[in-house]
Amino acid sequence: MRLARLLQALPFIALLVFASQTLAVPALQLGIQDGVYVGGDDETTYATTNPFTLNAYLDPSKADPNSWYKLSIALVPKTTGGANLGTFTFTYLSDPTTVKVTDEMYYGVPPYELFIASDGGDLGKHDIYETFFYEYSFKFSASQVTQKINTQDPTTPISGTLYLREFLFDISSLDSEYQLHFDLYNTKLGQKKPTGDIDINLFAPFSHDAQSNGHQVPEPGTLVMMGSGLLGLVVFRKKIQR
Repeated sequence: MRLARLLQALPFIALLVFASQTLAVPALQLGIQDGVYVGGDDETTYATTNPFTLNAYLDPSKADPNSWYKLSIALVPKTTGGANLGTFTFTYLSDPTTVKVTDEMYYGVPPYELFIASDGGDLGKHDIYETFFYEYSFKFSASQVTQKINTQDPTTPISGTLYLREFLFDISSLDSEYQLHFDLYNTKLGQKKPTGDIDINLFAPFSHDAQSNGHQVPEPGTLVMMGSGLLGLVVFRKKIQR
């Protein structure tokens, strides 16, 4: 009897476990203001406009707020370079930076290392790398905090605060065939010889990545029209069957 009740309760237990995992706030996250989170195989927040504001979040209870952190800006789809692919600009703390693609970018898998081949301490490829990427180092500050959120579910209120850094991106001069993918992490000195090996220390989970607006997200009105159309087809089909 107890076994039967336990088996009946398993789906509910699994749901609770899944919900707790989904609502867990990682140490580092990326999000986009007014962006749209797409689940499934993507698990990424996509921009819906250009320019757009990229948000980097840090939970000070889980990560050192005094460390240096790196924002990786990768070119997707994967490319090994070639012709001039334009530029993109980002502004951080009122300081604009324009990056020539791909002349001012590195090729491979983050973090950037001088004369060190790709190794197990690098960021996981997650179908983005190897490609050209640009690294930008910055620090969080206690002077800029925001309400704690989970970028997978930004509408659900969570108690507490996160450190926040904002980056304003403009990709209007980037080749239209390409988009930008963002990763957030910090690094440590690796153990590989010769010295100079750099490894990833802590990173935002791939389910909390962000990307520019190459992903076409249907607008709410379009979704309503699609739903109405499908409903009409079902009703029409039932009438025919009668």
